[in-house]
Amino acid sequence: MAKNTERKAARKLRQKGMAIKKIAGALSVSPGSVHRWCRDIEITDEQAREISAGVRTAQQEGLRKANQRHREKAAKRASEKRQEGRALVGALTERDLLMLGLGLYFGDGSKRQPCSVGLSNMEPVAHRLFIKWLGCCGVDTAPLRITLHIAPGHNIERAKKWWEDQLGLPVHHTVVKQSPTGGKRTQRTEYHGVLSVMLHQTASHHLIMGMLSQALTEKEWP
Repeated sequence: MAKNTERKAARKLRQKGMAIKKIAGALSVSPGSVHRWCRDIEITDEQAREISAGVRTAQQEGLRKANQRHREKAAKRASEKRQEGRALVGALTERDLLMLGLGLYFGDGSKRQPCSVGLSNMEPVAHRLFIKWLGCCGVDTAPLRITLHIAPGHNIERAKKWWEDQLGLPVHHTVVKQSPTGGKRTQRTEYHGVLSVMLHQTASHHLIMGMLSQALTEKEWP
C-alpha cells in the first residue's frame, strides 16, 4: 500500500517536471524505483531544460561545498602544523637568538666589507631580527643607516612609510633602480622594495666574523 502511495506521488511530481533523483530524495525511495514508475511519462522540452539547469546548479553547488570542505581541512592541517612548529621551538633563550641571528647573517648579511655590518632583505621580520640580534651581540645600533632600493614606477613615499611603520626607524636614503634579477617580484602587490640596513663599524664587523668562524668551525672567516 505504501509503495502504491509513493508511486502515485512520484508520477505527479514527474508530470510537473521534477528530476528522477529529486523525486527519489523527496520520497525516500531509490532512483531506480522512480524510473520504473515514471518511464512512460514524457516531459516537455522546457521541463527537460529546467531539469538540466537544476542538475548543473546542483553539481556546481556540490563542487563548491566539496572545495570548501577541502579548504577547511587544509587550513586545519596547516594550523595544527604551525602550532606543532611553535611548540617545537618553544621560548627562545638569549643564546637561541644569538645563533638564529648568526644564521640569518651568514645567509643574507654583508661579509666582504671590512668596516661594515649589514643586511639586505625584502622581509621586515628579517630586519627586526637582525636589529634585535645586533643588540644581543652588544653592538650599538644607534648609527644604523637605512637605504631603500626600489624599482622605477613605484610610489617611493608610500614604500618608505611602509618600511618606517614596520621597523619604527627612518629610511635615510632611497635608490631607484631596476634589479636585473628582480623580474616578477617587483610586480607583486606586496612589493615594497628591498631594504638595506648598514652599520659602519670595523669592530662590529670583526666581532661578527669571529662568531661566524667559531660557529662554522673555520680557523678564520675570509
